[in-house]
Amino acid sequence: MPPKGLEPSGIILVDKPAGPSSFAIVNRVRARTRTRMGHAGTLDPFATGLLLLLSGRSTKLAGSFVGLAKRYLVDVDLTARTTTGDPEGELVERHEPPSRAEVEQLLEGLRGEIELPIPAA
Repeated sequence: MPPKGLEPSGIILVDKPAGPSSFAIVNRVRARTRTRMGHAGTLDPFATGLLLLLSGRSTKLAGSFVGLAKRYLVDVDLTARTTTGDPEGELVERHEPPSRAEVEQLLEGLRGEIELPIPAA
């Protein structure tokens, strides 16, 4: 009999919906499988996408997945500003959308290697 929490072992691919945190999903699966459980990268609660869960002996593989290239598709509301800079904050301001030329000009400053500040919220 293997040590407690090491079986079942494997990788679980979860299509995470908006709403629950990555931690909440890990807890749900951990409760069902009664095994050691981790994930290979956090998704914000309002984000959707592939969440890699690692169970049992496979938790040792987390480092192999965390640094892999990722691709993000984003929907951005350019007419609103919130207190947190994301969909969960309170609406602070609503205005007309920028023109395509304005968006292109602003995007120029975001191309290449950049370091963005992390919001306080």
